[in-house]
Amino acid sequence: DFFDVGGSKEELDSLVRLVEMWDDHHKTECYSEQVEILFSAIYTSVNQLGAKASALQDRDVTKHLVQIWLDLLRAMMTEVEWRMSNYVPSAEEYITNSALTFALGPIVLPALYLVGPKVPESVVRDPEYNELFRLMSTCG
Repeated sequence: DFFDVGGSKEELDSLVRLVEMWDDHHKTECYSEQVEILFSAIYTSVNQLGAKASALQDRDVTKHLVQIWLDLLRAMMTEVEWRMSNYVPSAEEYITNSALTFALGPIVLPALYLVGPKVPESVVRDPEYNELFRLMSTCG
């Protein structure tokens, strides 16, 4: 994938920076056409999904969806940095990071906003929510 073999460090940094800037992404340049394509796909998909989920939830949940993607991209960047520096993480470091890079966050977590009752902000901020996500991703 793009983070494992397809993108240069500069391209990966550019993609992460674009997601960090989200609504202000137009203020920075994409490093390459590949980055522009990937960011455009993420941006469009998240905004479309966010609009649907926000309507069902009666509140804006798009920022939470962006944060889920940002957590994934930052964790993937950590693996890139480990590889580039020949760093061998401890088992605990690796498992902690891989719970995010397993990439269930952008797949499973947005569905919570679409399949049933309203999910209060307090639920997604609760430590139990994060723990359940970690366990799900660890067991994968």
